[in-house]
Amino acid sequence: MFKLLALLAITLIRPLDATAADISHIRAMAATYVQALESARPEPLKQVFHGSANLFWVDANGRLQSRTQPEWRHAIEQQGAQHAFSRAIEDLQVDHDVAMVKLRSDLPDRVFTDYLLLLHAEGRWRVVNKTFSIAMKGDHPPATPANDLSEICTVLQRKIDASVDSDGGLLTITHHPRAVYYTLVDGQMSANSIAEAIGRYEARRPTHPKGPNWRIASVDQAGTAAMAKLDATLGEARYVDFINLLKIDGRWQIISAVWADG
Repeated sequence: MFKLLALLAITLIRPLDATAADISHIRAMAATYVQALESARPEPLKQVFHGSANLFWVDANGRLQSRTQPEWRHAIEQQGAQHAFSRAIEDLQVDHDVAMVKLRSDLPDRVFTDYLLLLHAEGRWRVVNKTFSIAMKGDHPPATPANDLSEICTVLQRKIDASVDSDGGLLTITHHPRAVYYTLVDGQMSANSIAEAIGRYEARRPTHPKGPNWRIASVDQAGTAAMAKLDATLGEARYVDFINLLKIDGRWQIISAVWADG
């Protein structure tokens, strides 16, 4: 029987204005997500995921793969019910109107790690991006390169430098061309491609003052997927990014992010 392990024992961080209601609602979303996969009835996922949210992962050849929401729901139906495995929320962080969830799925022969990015818009939380990795079980699992964390941090530092200096070139080398940033504008979700961000950076660069003092607050990696949190202050303002990264064609790249200020 499907086991909802650790849904009541979440590793929880509640900075700033995260409320018990936020945490409770995101827990309920995770439970709905789990139950939809167990039953192979994906219709409730429409209440959890924004319609534009894509799923991204890296295949065994290191190539980027993706699915839209309709494609994913169809695949769930075709796959059928998944029993005799467990899921556990290993991390959940909420900051302002953005959040992240790390979810581990333990099957008999493999382990999935999901990284979910969420945005609170129009009065509700929804997942706007999902990445995942797969680790096969066995006596000799593939080793994780020791320099992965260093490479991830280098990408993140270059992203910070891009923000500070309004450098579109640094955005180009740190982000996959399909990368999308999500945030709130007048209470509504706004999605911007990395190409749009690069254009804005380059247009304002000649006169742009130095940006806020960003720092890498946390990094978590599972195989070819990773998630990071960046935060910054500028005067009384505070900014936060939750970022999903994938190791695509042997190189770590940012594939999506949610950000907020306050």
